[in-house]
Amino acid sequence: MAATWHDLTIDGQDRRSDHALLGLEPGGPGRASFVLTQPLARFDGKLFGGTAIAVAVALAEVSTARPALWTTVQFISGATSIGDRFECTTEVLAEGKSAAQVRVRALVEGREIFCALGATAYHKQDRMESAFLPFPSVRPPAEAPPFVLPLPPALRPIAAKVLRNIEMRSAEPLPRGDGSHAHLRLWTRVPGSVATPAVMAYLADMVPLSIAHAAGRAGGGSSIDNTMRFSGAATAEWVLLDLVPSFASGGYGHGGLRVWSPGGELLATGSQTASLLLFG
Repeated sequence: MAATWHDLTIDGQDRRSDHALLGLEPGGPGRASFVLTQPLARFDGKLFGGTAIAVAVALAEVSTARPALWTTVQFISGATSIGDRFECTTEVLAEGKSAAQVRVRALVEGREIFCALGATAYHKQDRMESAFLPFPSVRPPAEAPPFVLPLPPALRPIAAKVLRNIEMRSAEPLPRGDGSHAHLRLWTRVPGSVATPAVMAYLADMVPLSIAHAAGRAGGGSSIDNTMRFSGAATAEWVLLDLVPSFASGGYGHGGLRVWSPGGELLATGSQTASLLLFG
């Protein structure tokens, strides 16, 4: 990673909007930083899990000049607040002709907040290209109503102050479509940003919400880990999150997700474990 990022083109796609979204600033070889602002935080002012995994993806890509293949983040400390500056280090652990292995760490005042491992890779030409999951039969984003977070009245004024730059719409099933009641399906986007791997990771931190939703409760969670696997980058803003809760036990929830383009291309899969928080 250079002291300045002269070229943020990864696999032919401009990533400058990723770095602008996350407020990433270069700080010398293998170093970068960002300040936790309202759009990058949860409604309680702590680090939003989607921000952490998006930062890890963006730094892995810029450090290797290759698109993200896989990233997993472990959340070590939740002791963060708006205004904190995160100092990030990126190490390229191994680098081959196609793939590279990367580690990213983020600290605030010497305290490690999260760490990530992942891989980036050039796409190999003339190799197998297949997906084995069916695209959900849902109404397109233009026909989908806004999704309102299931917050209790006492929390709504606090949440309204968080200037989150994510738009969400309920992806309602078409007649005779897949009506799996356990899945929570949302059309999501960052207005003005194509859904690169970093943007998809930023949007996809919704598994705890889907677990509470499947149980008929209002709630979310504090991430313990978050993993994303990418098939490629989108060419549009909107992506469909197909959230698949697995189970809740002992106060912790586990589940997965699939990320689809509006045209039915499977762009990414993910999984997440979180300490569950119920709102009532």
